[in-house]
Amino acid sequence: MPMATGLSSELRTDDVQQLWMLACLLAQRNLVTQTAQCLEHETQLRLLKAKFLLQQQLKVERSAKNRKLLEILVEGLQVAAKYDDPVAAGFSKYFEVKMKACLVRMHAATVAKKYGTDRDGIDRFVENLRYLRTTLPSFINKSFLEPASIDFHVHHLIITGFYYLRTGALTKMAPLLEQANMLTNDIGINLSHKQAGSTKESFLITILDSMRVSVVACSDPKEACDLAMKNVLLVQANLQAQGQPAVRLLLIATLFDMLHVYCRLLGLQCRYADMGASIVQMTTLFATYKVDLERTVLYRVFLARCHMLIAKFATAIGKVKDACAHLNFVVDKVLPALTVGEASYPDAYLIVWVDALEVATYCCGAGTLKCLPSSSSVLKGAQIEQIYPSRVLLQWAARVLTQDGLQNQIRQCCNVELRAKYDLALAKWMWATESSSNEAEGGSSGRTACYTEHTKLEALRPTAFTLLHQSLQHVKANVRCCETTSEIMALFGPQLAAGGEVEQAESMLENAIRITLHTKNVLLQTRLLVDVFELYTNKGLPKAQAAAAAKYEKKLAVLQRRIAAAQDQETTIAALMRWTVGGSN
Repeated sequence: MPMATGLSSELRTDDVQQLWMLACLLAQRNLVTQTAQCLEHETQLRLLKAKFLLQQQLKVERSAKNRKLLEILVEGLQVAAKYDDPVAAGFSKYFEVKMKACLVRMHAATVAKKYGTDRDGIDRFVENLRYLRTTLPSFINKSFLEPASIDFHVHHLIITGFYYLRTGALTKMAPLLEQANMLTNDIGINLSHKQAGSTKESFLITILDSMRVSVVACSDPKEACDLAMKNVLLVQANLQAQGQPAVRLLLIATLFDMLHVYCRLLGLQCRYADMGASIVQMTTLFATYKVDLERTVLYRVFLARCHMLIAKFATAIGKVKDACAHLNFVVDKVLPALTVGEASYPDAYLIVWVDALEVATYCCGAGTLKCLPSSSSVLKGAQIEQIYPSRVLLQWAARVLTQDGLQNQIRQCCNVELRAKYDLALAKWMWATESSSNEAEGGSSGRTACYTEHTKLEALRPTAFTLLHQSLQHVKANVRCCETTSEIMALFGPQLAAGGEVEQAESMLENAIRITLHTKNVLLQTRLLVDVFELYTNKGLPKAQAAAAAKYEKKLAVLQRRIAAAQDQETTIAALMRWTVGGSN
C-alpha cells in the first residue's frame, strides 16, 4: 500500500504539471478565439460602415445608389441586432441615424425639381419604403418595439402613414396615429401641447398633426377645420424659427396642405364668404413663399391648387366664366401634358385633374337666387327643383372626361380614393346632362341635342349603376370619406328607385341626409330633399311630401343667404377673379 501510495503521488505530480500546462494552453487559445469572435462582428460592422461611406461617394445612377445604401444599412442593423454589447449598440445607433437621413434626402429629392414630368422618382421612393416595411422589422431584434427604439419606431410609423395617404388607404391611418401618439407620449412629446421643446419635436408634431387633419377631414369636417387652422398657425410659428432649407421646404408644403384642406372644407360646408377670405390668405402666403417654392415641383402643385379653389368659389357664387378661366389656366399653363399609353404621370397632378372635374360638376346653387325678390328673404311656396351644375362647366368636364390619357392614368394609379372621385365625376356628369336637359328641354331630345357629340360618354350611360355601386364599395372599404360617400349615395339612391328598389333607395337617401347633417353640407342636403320629395310623391305619401317640402324650403333659404353673403364680398371677389402669380407679387 505505501508503495502504491508513493507511485500514485508521483503520477499525480506529473499529471498536475501536464494538466496545468494544458489548461494554460487551452485558456490562451480560448481567449484568442473569444477575442477573434468579438473582433469578427466589430470588423463586420466596421466594414459595413465603410461600404456605406464608399457608396455615398460613388458616381452612379441615383436610384440604384439609394437602394444600395438602404440595403447596406439594413444589413448593418441586422448584424448589430445579433449582439448585446456596447460596440453593436453604437453601430446600431449609427445605422439608424443614417437611415433616417437617407429617407429624408430621398423624400426631398422627389420634390426638389423645378418641373416634374413623370412620377418615376416618386415610384422609386415608394418602392424603397415598401422594401423597408417588409424587410426591416424582421432584421431588428425585439427591442425594436421597446422603449429603447421608440424614436426609430415613430419615424417608421410616419413613413408608413405617408404610404397609406398616397394609396388612399385612410382606414389604416387612425390606429397608426393612435400608436404614434402613445409612443411620442412615452418619449416626452405631448402632441396636444403645442409648445414643443425643440425643433425636432415641433417638426414631429407638425407632420403627425397634418396626417391627423387629412384623416379627420374624412369623418368630421368641423373638427378637421379647427385642427387645420391650429396647424396653420403652428407651422407659421415654426417657419419663423426655421432656417434649414430642407425642413423649411417641408414646413411650407405642410402649410399649404393645411390651407388647402381648410378652404376645401369651408366650401363643403357652404361657408362661401369664409372660403373666399381664406383663399385670399392662401394666395397672399403663396406670394410670400414663392421664392422657396418656384425651384421645386411643389410650385406647380400649389399654384394649381390656388386656382382650383378660386374656380370652386367662382362656381359656387355663379361666376361661371371666371371659373372656366381659372380651370383653363391650370390645364393649359400649369399642368404637364397628359402622357399616352403606359408612360407614367405624376400622382400630384392627377389629383389636380380630379379636382378640376369636381369643380366642373359642382352643383351651382347661385341659380336659385332668381327665385327670390331679395337675397335675404325666405322662399315661400317655391317649386321643388333640383340644383344642377352649370351647362358651360358640364361641357368643359366632357372634354376632360373624354381624354383617354387621363382615364388610363387614373386606372393605373394606386390611390383608391382618386379612382372613386373620378368615377363620381363621370357619374355626376351622366346624371346632370340627362336630368337637367330633360327638365329644360322637355324630353330626351334636349339631351341629344346638347350632349350626344360626346359619343364615348354616351356609350357609358348604361354602366352608371355598376359604376356607382363599385365606387361606393371601394370608398366604404378603404377611405370612409363622408363627403365622397354621401355624393355617391345621392346619385345611387334615385338609380335604385328607378330600378324598383324603392325601400333601399329611401334608406340610402335617408342615410345620405344624416351624413350631410353631420358634415353641414347644406347644398347636398337641399339636393337630397328634392329626391326624397320625388320618392314620397311616387309612393303617394302626401304628409311625408309636405314635410320634405318644408325642410327643402328651409335649407334652400340657408343656402341662398350664404351665396348672397359671399356675393356681397366685392373686394374679395375682385381680388380672386383676377389673381395670377404675377399679380400676386
